[in-house]
Amino acid sequence: MLEHSHNCNDDCPGGGFESDVDWYCECNCHLPKSNSNGKPAKQRIDEICTLDTLWYEIVAFNDKYFPHWREQDLRFISNALAGETGELCDKTKHFYYGGTNQEAIKEVTPETMVEEDFDIFVYLILFIGAVKGMASDAKADRRFFLRYGKQKLKLLYERMGEKLD
Repeated sequence: MLEHSHNCNDDCPGGGFESDVDWYCECNCHLPKSNSNGKPAKQRIDEICTLDTLWYEIVAFNDKYFPHWREQDLRFISNALAGETGELCDKTKHFYYGGTNQEAIKEVTPETMVEEDFDIFVYLILFIGAVKGMASDAKADRRFFLRYGKQKLKLLYERMGEKLD
């Protein structure tokens, strides 16, 4: 049995987490050993229970259907990311201020805005992976992103006057 730095629950086949905030598993017990782990896509999707497993499945999907995505020109991925961000901004604009397209306004809900968030998340993951693909010694990957995120959060807390030592 693996030792965990988190409390597991019954909701997740890989162990689970006590809260939605506690999503990062240091031991990677939630990640399959290969892209498909011998399971059909529907089963893998049903078993997604953390942002780690979601991240992994997004990469696995792109590895399967777009095997050269890591070699993609970063301008393509950054522009796709900007485009998805623009779509979220447009939905937010319509949600708060309306506009002339009444049918489009009716379709804007918090749920459709979260759908755009997901698209942004996908392209952010692909961008990080493509940066990693730029050079064999590149340090940009999920673990690097998390390490940097922790450093940045510490800096932000310190800027607000908290002592984290």
